[in-house]
Amino acid sequence: MENFILITGNDTLAIKSKAESIVDTLKEQIVDEYAFEIITGDTEKSQPMKVLEELSIAVNTPSFFGSSKTIWVKHFSNFDLATGKDKKNKLFQETFKEII
Repeated sequence: MENFILITGNDTLAIKSKAESIVDTLKEQIVDEYAFEIITGDTEKSQPMKVLEELSIAVNTPSFFGSSKTIWVKHFSNFDLATGKDKKNKLFQETFKEII
């Protein structure tokens, strides 16, 4: 993995705006449209574990025509589940560690 960009904070609008700005810049550099993947994390059906499972699959799937791949976990606000000692988040925490 070349780059890992995490944008965080408490101003949701500013975070989304900054993320979209960065993604727009990255997309300009991508020659192969299949080397860019979006995993949506802010819909009603986006359960945290489902998003992590999709991310795991995306990370472990090589780009079809290139040597690199860009994955955007779009507007996912549940990375806080990866920290702490809450037993109900244990599966999330273990899955997140595997991805990292």
